Amino acid sequence: MSVKITNKRPPSVTKVGRKPAISKLTPEMVETACEAFELGMSQTRVARLLQIPESTFSKLLKRDEEAVQVLLSSKEKGVKKHLANIARHSEKQWLASAWWLDRTQQGEFSQKTNRTGDSSTGSVLIQLVKNVTGKAQESTKKATVDV
Repeated sequence: MSVKITNKRPPSVTKVGRKPAISKLTPEMVETACEAFELGMSQTRVARLLQIPESTFSKLLKRDEEAVQVLLSSKEKGVKKHLANIARHSEKQWLASAWWLDRTQQGEFSQKTNRTGDSSTGSVLIQLVKNVTGKAQESTKKATVDV
């Protein structure tokens, strides 16, 4: 009995360590991505969660406008949910409101830094804290510096 040896692989076999190419997002993948975007994950993290390279994920999104719209909607739902959470907690804790102002109204309320990264004489938020408490609390400075 003779065996013929060839260098060709059968069509069903891929290179070792490589997954077969993905041609489109499955409904399960879209659902997982929606949940992740709603939580606030970045596109890079979502691609990792789906276990595909980010470049592949981007290409798949370019081909599927419907999936893009669903994912963008999920992202906005997540933003709305988190902003509502901040608004609800700001009723009891003013730091939630301060955080929101710092992130959304940066020109007016965020802490200014000089070229070395040190904070300057202070942001509006630190000045408000000084006025309310009579002193600058160390935890408040830290909360407005760590961005």
